Amino acid sequence: MKIVDLRQRTPEWHAWRRQGITATATAVILGQHVEKTRWRLWAELTGRVAPLDLSMIPQVRLGILHEPYAVAWFEERYQTTLLPLCGECATFPLLRASFDGVDDDGCPVEVKVPSDKNFDLVLEQGEKSEPYRLYWWQVQHQIAVAGSARGYLVFYSTTRQPLVFEIRRDPDTIELIKQQAQLFWELVVSEKEPEKDPQRDYFTPVDGALARWAATAQQVRDVDALASTLQEQLKALKGQREALQADLVEQMGGYMLAEAEGVRVVRYQQAGNMRWKDLFESRKLQATEEERQRFRQAPSERVRITLDSDHPITTAALEAMRLPSVDQETESQAFCL
Repeated sequence: MKIVDLRQRTPEWHAWRRQGITATATAVILGQHVEKTRWRLWAELTGRVAPLDLSMIPQVRLGILHEPYAVAWFEERYQTTLLPLCGECATFPLLRASFDGVDDDGCPVEVKVPSDKNFDLVLEQGEKSEPYRLYWWQVQHQIAVAGSARGYLVFYSTTRQPLVFEIRRDPDTIELIKQQAQLFWELVVSEKEPEKDPQRDYFTPVDGALARWAATAQQVRDVDALASTLQEQLKALKGQREALQADLVEQMGGYMLAEAEGVRVVRYQQAGNMRWKDLFESRKLQATEEERQRFRQAPSERVRITLDSDHPITTAALEAMRLPSVDQETESQAFCL
């Protein structure tokens, strides 16, 4: 491994990361990331989209805060010293990694501080859990960079015994990582756009389609503005009607029915909604998630339109897009929310 003398989370460190494929990018490139897509990563590396700032997310900040405690725990538990390093693969410098720590044997140690929900998930499902499967790719990447025979994945908790997984080097996986990293990097250098995922990436109209989109979008703005005005008027009218209804009910005294001057008033009692969940739990009945899903109705498509006044509606600039992304090396445990 070629050690690079950089302090993590500095401008120089960010610049160095953008010149290669980092450990957090591997799962994305191989299509193993549940949140981030290949297109999104490509757009960030080519400067079309700025990475989202996740530093204000409480779980992310908690992860950064507790990472030193996790490192200290691992050092004491395994009687070793962890050195936080930045490095490039000696035989394939395109691969680079920022290590939480490298132990005395040169093995990488990756620390995660997940939410209680995700910690429970790892505790219950172990290597079959989603967090483990995601970070397994990251550790394999780090093993490739470090040139080691194994690495460690640590899930740290402030209230329970941390979970440590020893991950052995997988030569076939590392070869796959190198091949796919090279192919993806060629797309970055050539600025050739990878195929988008219709389920997770944004559709971006171009050429003639952009003009049609812009015209329709402006009509949406106009309709929403008019609807907002009418809703305010309707809200005021509803308030007046409720006041008039209360006046009629007061005039009725103890009567439940009334009719005069073409206005009929009927007062009645309506049964409240049944609190089925509370009833179920009061009978000490338990159901698994799979059992509950059997009673869920079929999904239906919904459409939500958001108007962003901060960006001109007549452009389709990629910089205006904001798709949630995850970068564990940059902002620690954004995945574990």
